[in-house]
Amino acid sequence: MAVLCEARSNQEFPLHGSLTMIGRAPGCDIVIDSPVVSARHFIILHNKGIYHLEDLGSMNGTFVNGQRLARRTRLCSGDKISVVGLIFIFHDDALLPGVRSMSSVADATSISGISDTKTIRLSELLNASKVPELSSLEIDGDLRLSVRPEIKLRAVLEIARDLSHSLDLQIVLPQILDSLFAIFPAADCGFILLRDAKTGAMNLCAEKYRRRRDSDSFPVSRGIIQQVLTSGRAILSRDAGVDTQFVSTASIRQLDIRSIMCVPVNRDDGDCIGVIQIDSRDRTCQFNEEDLALLVCASLLAARAMEVARLHEERQELDAASRIQRSLLPTVRPAYNGLQFFDHYAPAQQVSGDYYDYIPLPGNRLAVVVADVAGKGISAALLMAHLAAATRICLASSPNLTDAVQHLNGLLLNSMMDDRFITFVVAVLDLEQFRLTIINAGHLPPLLRRGGRNPVQIEDIAADAAGLPLGVHDCSYRQVEITLEPGDTLLLYTDGVTEARNISGELYDMERLRAAMVDAPGDAAGMVHSLLGDLQEFSQSRLAGDDVTILCLGRTT
Repeated sequence: MAVLCEARSNQEFPLHGSLTMIGRAPGCDIVIDSPVVSARHFIILHNKGIYHLEDLGSMNGTFVNGQRLARRTRLCSGDKISVVGLIFIFHDDALLPGVRSMSSVADATSISGISDTKTIRLSELLNASKVPELSSLEIDGDLRLSVRPEIKLRAVLEIARDLSHSLDLQIVLPQILDSLFAIFPAADCGFILLRDAKTGAMNLCAEKYRRRRDSDSFPVSRGIIQQVLTSGRAILSRDAGVDTQFVSTASIRQLDIRSIMCVPVNRDDGDCIGVIQIDSRDRTCQFNEEDLALLVCASLLAARAMEVARLHEERQELDAASRIQRSLLPTVRPAYNGLQFFDHYAPAQQVSGDYYDYIPLPGNRLAVVVADVAGKGISAALLMAHLAAATRICLASSPNLTDAVQHLNGLLLNSMMDDRFITFVVAVLDLEQFRLTIINAGHLPPLLRRGGRNPVQIEDIAADAAGLPLGVHDCSYRQVEITLEPGDTLLLYTDGVTEARNISGELYDMERLRAAMVDAPGDAAGMVHSLLGDLQEFSQSRLAGDDVTILCLGRTT
């Protein structure tokens, strides 16, 4: 009995003894020098004239007549044994001459036409529909496998397609490695490391191995990775053990890395956020510059996908923060006889550093608060949430307004960073006497429109008594008291109003705000709508660069 190898011009391999070992290892009876063939790929067993074939748990499998083996299978004369591109035909010795005659016909039509290049395309050796996963490979003269250029392009396009279908990196990154292993059949190990945005540590996010590993430890050379992260440049080494472009480390020797490609994953701003590495332990296979170019292309696609995923994650965080923040703001305006309340809140981004509130207090009093946290984004929103809770506690638990604000400042000093502060104004209204007690902590002065006077007057309240913003320094605050007369309206606002700009870059400023208040209706809702209309006319619908918050309270009788 014997097997013929079609790719080796029907070279005959006689089967002697009870067991014939086929694989990549030098000690096998039939040696296949290919990086995608397992060291001991399959065996043929002989017992009393009957032959069986058994796959030895190979990575890429063994096929008989187009069917992948799952268990030991009996061989019959004429059976085709496929091993990642090589076709062996099992034959009875008595039938061998006839079979050779048939095989030579195939040689004349499919092999001789490309003998000059010493390359045999599998699609010309076997029916690709029977073993479709083999149709992407080529076999060169010394039986090393490579991937056709069109298949490499298809794999890169598949990476792009996979990346566009999912925003979940836990799904996307393993798909990238699967596609890379299709491009590089010699690859033994591949992994993707990404930098943690908070800690800066490198985390293993995806890994793939061609063959079963003997150890659970992660096979990585930190020296190679650090060099790529530091330089931001890709590394190609045909033989890492002797390459002079980096010092051969103990990990390289221990891992027996022969050929290696390691490329950075860079964001658009050039910041390196990780690496992709593919390596081979096979001494006969070396990656080349074309392989490195393909891997760099894959890393660019991966970087875009990671950036999109990061933006999507941030968007989800912003959505959640926005919902939480709005839950801290009033949903219903107060309703008291002889008083009107109206407010407007418009964050420049999804989350805001602006804060306003209506807080009922003991003694038939109502606190009205407006504040502005320095900065934007989630950090400002988190500080705003802390301020909202602390303000309610301090106002409800302190005997007077001065103590409440000083207590609030102390709490914020212990929890704020050096570059943060909060401008803050609070007005406590006696609902029976219509007396207002006001403290200004570094905020824009409240504006009081005296509606019962002719002409209408606009007064700055507590401008001279304004103290430092909250969270800057331990200090005391001075309060100011006024009485609301019928027709009076008090306006609290943030600097998103006065610092709004038109297309010429001019500021809306305090003078225009005062003039707009004079011309506005006397009721709270009418005044706010009038001011917003004037602000929009001034900015000519230009997008706001800052959060805009306006709160208005007025006395009617």
